[in-house]
Amino acid sequence: MKVKPDNHPGIIAYVGLGSNLGDRKKNIGLAIRILGEKGDVKISGVSSFYRTQAIDESNKPLPDTPSFLNAVTEIETILPAGQLLKKLQRIEKKMGRVRLRGAKAIGPRQIDLDLLLYDHHILRTKELSLPHPLLHKRRFVLEPMNEIAPQAVHPVYHQTMRQLLKRLDYAGYK
Repeated sequence: MKVKPDNHPGIIAYVGLGSNLGDRKKNIGLAIRILGEKGDVKISGVSSFYRTQAIDESNKPLPDTPSFLNAVTEIETILPAGQLLKKLQRIEKKMGRVRLRGAKAIGPRQIDLDLLLYDHHILRTKELSLPHPLLHKRRFVLEPMNEIAPQAVHPVYHQTMRQLLKRLDYAGYK
């Protein structure tokens, strides 16, 4: 892999982090530390942690599922989007995440890492969708994004994180 010189900026990307098993704060902190261990990713910002109720893909609460702790980290990376996704998946696996299918896929987990934005790229493949397809509907993503990058623009909706969060407030989403 070709490494860019220090004076050449990498791609700015945002990663969502969530945990609802074990020591949630420690899990997220460990994932961030592992993400920044090698020279291919530099952590440039981390939001506060947000405690949120577990929800399904239509924003309905999941009963009997522990609440999540969520955060977003801003990174600078020299990795292409697909390689960054694989790195995130390796971290999840290293931390004990087992990927399930169906309704169980949104259940409890040690760590969940989602590539939310990768510069202004729009990509739809079997493995990766950029921006994250639910980014604009998820308060637990938009609130921490608004904290660290309120002016970041969603490349499909052409609205800032602040505007998307206000849109959720107006629609009455929790």
